[in-house]
Amino acid sequence: AIFGVHDTVCHGNPKLGHALRQLLLLLASLSGPMFVEDTSRLAFATYLVDGTLNLLATSSTAEKQQQESSELLDVLSLISRLIANFKLSILVQLPSLVQLLTGIASTGASLLQANLQECESVR
Repeated sequence: AIFGVHDTVCHGNPKLGHALRQLLLLLASLSGPMFVEDTSRLAFATYLVDGTLNLLATSSTAEKQQQESSELLDVLSLISRLIANFKLSILVQLPSLVQLLTGIASTGASLLQANLQECESVR
């Protein structure tokens, strides 16, 4: 539900978007005895990773990177938190892990390409 709210409400309101992404970052930090079963932890991780993939897809286009770099930074922070919190033991069980890794690689390549173009234009 929170990812849907972000998609529909936050594109015209950067402050609200940032606040919702910070909430998602906090949710991605949840761990410990609140997950009684591994299936609950896996379902929660799946929900967060799938939603994060959608955020990554919408925030990693070239023109969007120029306009709203804070959104991309928030999404990359969210990915970092998911990886740190859920560890490989959970992440390898996710059906969308390959998509997440592909999205990270694609975003990294896009950022490097944009930086290379900027450096070449300064020459």
